[in-house]
Amino acid sequence: DALIPAFIAIILAETGERSQMVAHRLGNAFADHRKIYAALILATTANLLIGAVAGVMVARVIGYDARTLFAALTLVFAGLPMLLAVKPRKPIAPKHPFLTSLIHFVPAQIAGAGPFIVGGLAARTGTIGFAFVGGFAAMIFSAALPLLLGDEWPGQLPLAALRRIAALLLIGAGLWLGLSALRLI
Repeated sequence: DALIPAFIAIILAETGERSQMVAHRLGNAFADHRKIYAALILATTANLLIGAVAGVMVARVIGYDARTLFAALTLVFAGLPMLLAVKPRKPIAPKHPFLTSLIHFVPAQIAGAGPFIVGGLAARTGTIGFAFVGGFAAMIFSAALPLLLGDEWPGQLPLAALRRIAALLLIGAGLWLGLSALRLI
């Protein structure tokens, strides 16, 4: 119930978001991408595990319809900020690739929607596993994309338009899920 929804929701929520921007800036700052990937994996594991555990704790306190509404709200609140423009960021000073990457990925992911979506879907299902695995795969894929493409990212890709489309899809899915939780559809 949570593996594919977590993957799709986070792929949408991370379109042009902080983690991708940080990965792109780190890729431009450091030639050795292995240390960037290691920091990405560590930061993603910690952030999503916190979200998943918090979601399961919520699941123990509230009923299924309330948990579904909670998951719906995480999707809506993931989509709303994506309708705003992304602020340009400063380049990263090339010092200590692993530590610098970790210092940049942790706050970017905490401030992002990934842990909240994983938490909402883990709350809905009452289990950590599938929401965490789906979210982890999506976060790693979305942040690795700018590293793999380098200067070609985003290239000719209309990132602002894609962010708005992704935002509308997230908001629409959240509203649909919320209405179903309230038994209005």
